[in-house]
Amino acid sequence: MLGKTNFKLKTSSMTIYIEEKILSEISNYQKQGQFELEAGGIVVGYYDAVESALKITDMTWPQIDDIRGRYRFIRKEAGHQELMDRLWEQSGYKKSYLGEWHTHNQCRPIPSPIDYNNWRNISERHHNFNEQLFIIIGKISSGIWMVKNRKIQKIEEWDNDGTIM
Repeated sequence: MLGKTNFKLKTSSMTIYIEEKILSEISNYQKQGQFELEAGGIVVGYYDAVESALKITDMTWPQIDDIRGRYRFIRKEAGHQELMDRLWEQSGYKKSYLGEWHTHNQCRPIPSPIDYNNWRNISERHHNFNEQLFIIIGKISSGIWMVKNRKIQKIEEWDNDGTIM
């Protein structure tokens, strides 16, 4: 089920794999340069108990009901939930919600206080996993953060050519 993997990121509690197609989609988005309005969606994948790893396999893209502004993105359930349900069924009930992603109109993304607050609130909801992942796509680089028990940890940052910074 896991496609070709470009990234293998280590945290203190697990490994995170990001499929090459996800990195390619992020890089393509950066190259299009559409950062006037923030965009976002959900991060999808599954937990591999044998490897103690979260594997990111899919992302949803902005849907028609989402609210996009210069300095904010509000993801609505419509569209994203249907896509998540389809991925869940097509994967034999393996793929699940892992977190969220959004863009920042910055070269190197820096989470805002609103991001930190939203991430903590999301982490308090019931999920299949104790950790949630959050990706911010910037114009030149992207970063990934993990939230567990309301504590936020930056995992890694990479540029739009796939080089870890």
